[in-house]
Amino acid sequence: MIQLYDLLVNRSLSSSFSGMITFREGQLLTGKITDLFLDGTAAVQLKNGVFTAKLETALEKGKTYVFEVVSARSGEQPVLKSSDSLAHDRDWPKLLQKMELKNTSEHLRALSFLDEEGLPLTKGLVTASALLMKHSDNSEPKLDRAVLQKLSDLQLQPSKAVVMGLKNAMQGTHIQDDMQVLFDTLKNSDLRFPAASKTAALLKDYLFLQQSEENQENPQMKTRVPSSIQPVENFTAAAGVKESSSSMERPAEKHLLLSAGEKNGPALTQAVKEFFKQTFEQFIKTSGIHHEHQLLKPLPDKGDPADSLKMVLLALIEDKEAPPAVKMQAEHLISKVTGLQLLNMPAPADHSQQIYMQIPLPEGTFAKHLSIIWEGKKNKNNILDKDFCRIWLWLELEELKQLGVDINVQNKVMAITFFSSYQGIEILAQHAAEELKPYMSEMGYQLSSVSFKQHSGAQQAGTLSEKNQHLRTLDVKI
Repeated sequence: MIQLYDLLVNRSLSSSFSGMITFREGQLLTGKITDLFLDGTAAVQLKNGVFTAKLETALEKGKTYVFEVVSARSGEQPVLKSSDSLAHDRDWPKLLQKMELKNTSEHLRALSFLDEEGLPLTKGLVTASALLMKHSDNSEPKLDRAVLQKLSDLQLQPSKAVVMGLKNAMQGTHIQDDMQVLFDTLKNSDLRFPAASKTAALLKDYLFLQQSEENQENPQMKTRVPSSIQPVENFTAAAGVKESSSSMERPAEKHLLLSAGEKNGPALTQAVKEFFKQTFEQFIKTSGIHHEHQLLKPLPDKGDPADSLKMVLLALIEDKEAPPAVKMQAEHLISKVTGLQLLNMPAPADHSQQIYMQIPLPEGTFAKHLSIIWEGKKNKNNILDKDFCRIWLWLELEELKQLGVDINVQNKVMAITFFSSYQGIEILAQHAAEELKPYMSEMGYQLSSVSFKQHSGAQQAGTLSEKNQHLRTLDVKI
C-alpha cells in the first residue's frame, strides 16, 4: 500500500507538506548571508527563499547565522534581524540556554536536524524533534520534517501522543489494516471481558459487515452493502475485468467493456456513489475523529460518544483484564485516530484548510482502502470554498489494484486525472465520465477534461524521489 505521507507530500497544496515555512514573529531561523547592503540590511538565504534581514551586529557575507523574525505580516515579505547574543555560527549550546533546555546530545541532534531542514528553531520543535528521534524505530528525514512543520503550523504543544499520532497518521499502514491486526489479536486471544467484546463487535462492523451472518448489531448496514455492491459485480462480470489487463487493449475486449458500460453504467455510478457516501458518513460518526469536539456540546439525538471507536479503545486499554499485546495494538490504533484528528485541524494563521481521511471499507467489497485529501481556501464564511479546491482520492481495489483520482476545481471548472497501472482504466472510466458531465452541470460545475496516467505500484519501497521519478517516466496522456 502506498504510504499516506506520499499522498500528502507529493500531492499537497498546503504549506505544511509543500516545504514552505509559515513565518511568525519571534521565530528563530538559520540563514546564510548572500549579500550585504549599505543601509545595514542583508540578503539572507533560507531553505525556502531569499529574504531581507536587518543587521544589529557586523556579520560576514557567506557565513550562516541565527536570525529572528521581527515582522511577518500577511502578504508582505518577512523581515529578519540578527541577534547580538546569537550572531555566532551555529552556537547551539548558547541557543539551548536561551530556550531553557538542557544541553544534551538529544537536544543538540534535534537542533541540527531543524537547521538542516530549514525549520524554525523553537523550544517546542526542539522538544518534538527529540521525541521523534527517541520513539521512532527508524528515521525518515522528509517525513519527520513534515510532522514538525505541521506541528509548527498548528501551534501545538509537543507531547509524545501528539508527535507520534501525527507520524502514525502520515506514515505506514491504512487505519483499516490497524483495525484488522487488533481484531485478529482479540479473536485469537478468545477474550470474553466486556471491553474486549465491545471492541471486537465494533471492529467487526467495520471490517466484515457484509459477510458476517451472525452480526446483527447493524441490520440496516448489513442489507445496504450487498445491494450497493451487486451492480458493481454485474459490471465487472460483464466486462471481464478479472481477465488480464493487457487483454483489455484488444478490439473485442474494448467492445465488451463498452457494452457492459452501456448496460450497467447508470446503476454502477449510483451504487458506488451511495456506497461511499454512507460508508464515509458512518465512519465519521462512529470513529471518534471529532470526539473531543462533540463532547463540548449536547448530543440529544447524536448518540453516546462512549460508543465511538476511540472511546471503546480507551476503555479497552484501561481494563485490567486486557493483556499487553492487546493494549499495545489498541494504543497504536488510538494514536492513528489522534493523528487523523490533528491532520484535520485548521492552522490558526492559515486561510486554507486541509481535510484528510482514511476510510475503512468492508472486506469482500470491490475496494480495500480509501484515502481522501481535500484542500482549498476558506471563503468569507470561514468554510472551504468548493468552487476552488483540490481533491485527491486513493483507492486500493480488488481487481484494478491502486487507483488515484486527482480532482482539480477552479472557478467551478473541474479537471480529473486518473492514475492506475491497469491498462484498460480509460475504457472503464469512459462511460462514468460521460454520465458525470450532466450531473456536474446540474450543480453548476463544468467538466473540462478527463485524463489518464499510468502508475506502477511495483516500486513501493524506496525513496520519495525514486517514486516521483517513476511516475514521471510512466506518464501517458490519453
